[in-house]
Amino acid sequence: IVYKNWGPGQPNNHQTAGHKEGQDCAEIGSQKFKTQWNDADCTIAHKFICERPARPPLKVGAEVIVGIIIAVVTVCGAIIAAIIFGPRLYRSIRQKTASNANTAMSFNNPMAAS
Repeated sequence: IVYKNWGPGQPNNHQTAGHKEGQDCAEIGSQKFKTQWNDADCTIAHKFICERPARPPLKVGAEVIVGIIIAVVTVCGAIIAAIIFGPRLYRSIRQKTASNANTAMSFNNPMAAS
């Protein structure tokens, strides 16, 4: 479905003196066409939409697919490494913390009564 709301006889690409290109912009809300579109000169500063080529559709090339595959493999590898090495790392840290907690500490407190 293509929506069009041109005013009667528009677009007419009217060429004016000094503007051989014609009217390549569309205006909305002109005095003649209040709620419809009118083609207008692009050098006039008023409510207008400039005409430009349509953007080509986004194409997913081989580079994008390879990037996605690398990202997925990296994330899966990180998850597998966390599953395999996470518990070992946790136990190792816990053992070191426990051994440090069991170490007797001594200090001299000059305020303490002997």
